[in-house]
Formats: sequence, C-alpha cells, structure tokens
Amino acid sequence: TAATGIQFTYLPGKTLAEREDMLLEGQVDLLSSYLRFRSEPTIKGLQTLTYESTSPIIVTRVDSPDVFDIDRLQGKTVAIPDVAYYEQIFRRKGVKANLKKSASALEILTRVENGSADAAIASAIFLTPYLYQRYQGMLEVSGVLGSEVLDVSMATRTDQVMLYSLLEKVFASISVEQRNTLYGRWYQDLDLNVPSLP
Repeated sequence: TAATGIQFTYLPGKTLAEREDMLLEGQVDLLSSYLRFRSEPTIKGLQTLTYESTSPIIVTRVDSPDVFDIDRLQGKTVAIPDVAYYEQIFRRKGVKANLKKSASALEILTRVENGSADAAIASAIFLTPYLYQRYQGMLEVSGVLGSEVLDVSMATRTDQVMLYSLLEKVFASISVEQRNTLYGRWYQDLDLNVPSLP
C-alpha cells in the first residue's frame, strides 16, 4: 500500500479455521478481515488490530411485525450466515428456530424478501451494503443484538512485531475522511448492480 510501501498478495481461505491455520503456519503474514465475536476465546499466537466493531442486526420485511429481540423468533424461520457462532447465540438464549444457513448476504436477505424466512440475523457490516442498496422499502432493521459485539480486525502472528507495529501506526494515521473514502470504495467494489442512494 502507499502508506506502508509493503505489497500484499491475496490468498483465498474458505473457512475461518483454515485462514487462522494459514497464518499460524506462516503461509500468510496477515489476515486482512478477521471477524471474531468478543465473547469467543482468543486464538493463541494471534494478535489483532480492530478497525470496525458491529453487532448482529435482525432484518424483517417492512410489512411484518417488528422483532426487537431474538426471543421473538421462537418457532420462526431465520436466515443466518454459515458460521457456528450464530447457532450458538440461539442455543444460549434458548430460542428454537428453523435456521437456514448461507455464506451469501444476498441469499440471506432474499430469503426474507421472498418469505422463505421470517427474519435474518447477521452482522450489520455483512448485510447493510445490500440491505440499503437492493432492498430499500422491502426490508428493514427491526432489532439489534447489542450484547453480541463482533470485531472486524486485521490479524498477525504474535511474533510479527514489526508488521504489527507498522499496521498500528497506519491505523492511527487514518482520518475520518480517509476512512469514509475507503468504505465508499469498498461499497463500489461490491458491484451491487443497483443505483446508489443519494
């Protein structure tokens, strides 16, 4: 990047565990998007720099009753990301729902839109770009699981002191305006094929 003079090569990893292993085994030097709920145990040997914190949101159709809390989803069909932690949230809260898993934010939201799911629960950062660009007037955020905080971070190994220090300095130097520009580019890169909102 221009800020560091370091060039990175992207290597895909399918699952979180696979990407953690790639980092710990030295196959990669950095996880650029490392998502962990704060209540999850930390992985020994990893250190993180959080650049966004978010909570899961509950999304429903605008013509459906609002669902302010997960307890109101008892016996309902709920679309969730294909991540074990979301199932654990339901188990911990004692909510028995028919969970439909997907790795695609579009598929999750489409299930709510077409009525094959009563609601969706996923992190705001995962759903929001699609929700407001593609489902405006059809779907809405009707609740937030504020006690479940998800940190979006970069991760390095604990032995990568110099890389971590460099990233820490770069993070500290990013202004609010620069951050908004980065998010704007990210939204454009999603190529949602719908007009931007004013």
